[in-house]
Amino acid sequence: MKTKYGMSRKSVAGMFVAFLLLMLLPLTAVAVEYTSLATISRGLTYPTDVAIAPNGKVFVVDGISRKVLTYDSSYRYLGSFSSVANPVAVAAAPSGALYVADNLTKSVKIVNPATGAVTGFLSDTGGTMATFELPRNIAVGPDGTVYVVDQFGNSVYVFNSAGVKFDSDTISGLTMPQDVAASATDLYIIDQPRISETNTGGTTGSGTINGSRIQIYNLADGLFDAGAFPPFGNDTDVGEYISLKGVGIDPQNNVYVSDSFLQVVYKYDADGVFL
Repeated sequence: MKTKYGMSRKSVAGMFVAFLLLMLLPLTAVAVEYTSLATISRGLTYPTDVAIAPNGKVFVVDGISRKVLTYDSSYRYLGSFSSVANPVAVAAAPSGALYVADNLTKSVKIVNPATGAVTGFLSDTGGTMATFELPRNIAVGPDGTVYVVDQFGNSVYVFNSAGVKFDSDTISGLTMPQDVAASATDLYIIDQPRISETNTGGTTGSGTINGSRIQIYNLADGLFDAGAFPPFGNDTDVGEYISLKGVGIDPQNNVYVSDSFLQVVYKYDADGVFL
């Protein structure tokens, strides 16, 4: 029996089956298998910072237990140390030294990564222990220079690889700095200046709020440059950041920036161009 278009019902049925097969074919052809990556979780209750040593070991600060936990390069748990009273940040130097910020003594301790024992501290030029209003984060440059973010001191303090402060190199004029990352030529600094609630996106309100920005600080000339990073502010309507918290650099000098409010991590090149 034929349809009114001159085709048999058998032919129509065959075409329908062929259509279904064609629809299903792309689904099976592009099927993707996902592999779960290893996750560091053992022993952690409230991780606040992480550092990776040159030998691949991973050090994680846990804010609740007030310990620094250690894992090997395959993320196997090795143990922990509590020689720093109230650790809040950690950084690993190319030499293998470990720097841990202590929010109880408002200082940065130098720790033996193998034993967890405190072997020294970052110091002023006179040899006394350097103190901060709130040591928020630490970064170590490729040459071993140490940079300490003092959130309430509104500055980034600079120390040589021996742990002695360069007073003349202090980076001031910041507002509530959050984090810093160091390449061989530049620093990438996040801070949160206060801005008006009325902004370029048209949002209005009263008073002021925290904005967010990331700036490039050139180590050679000591000058700031906004680069190609998004505009400073607090307005998603125009692509501005809301609450930047962390910044890091990979071996290719790509820059990673986290926005805790937007729940994203952005990737840029060294000049701030989005990748």
